[in-house]
Amino acid sequence: MAKKLKVGLKKQAKKINLFNLSTDSAFSELGESHINFIDNKKVIIDGCKSVIDYDENFVTLNLGKKIIYLFGSCFEILDFTDANITIVGKISKVEFGE
Repeated sequence: MAKKLKVGLKKQAKKINLFNLSTDSAFSELGESHINFIDNKKVIIDGCKSVIDYDENFVTLNLGKKIIYLFGSCFEILDFTDANITIVGKISKVEFGE
C-alpha cells in the first residue's frame, strides 16, 4: 500500500535575504535605495531620505518605503549629502521596518 503524504498549506512569511538578491531585486524590495556594506564596519546608502534617530549605538534612517535600523557601537556619520549617507562603526545588527 502506498504511503500518503500530508501537505500543509501554511502561509509562509516573506523574508528578504539582501545578500542573495540581484541589484534589480534589491531595488524593488527596498524602494529606490542602494545599500553597500563593507564588512561590518561601514555602510554606504544611496537613497536615504533622512536620519530619524542617531546615537553612537544605533542609527535609524528613512529610506522612503522602508526604515532601516542599524545597531552596534562607535557609530559616526562621515558624510550625508543629498540622498547619500556614509556611516562607520561596528555594525552588529540590521533591521528593516515599514
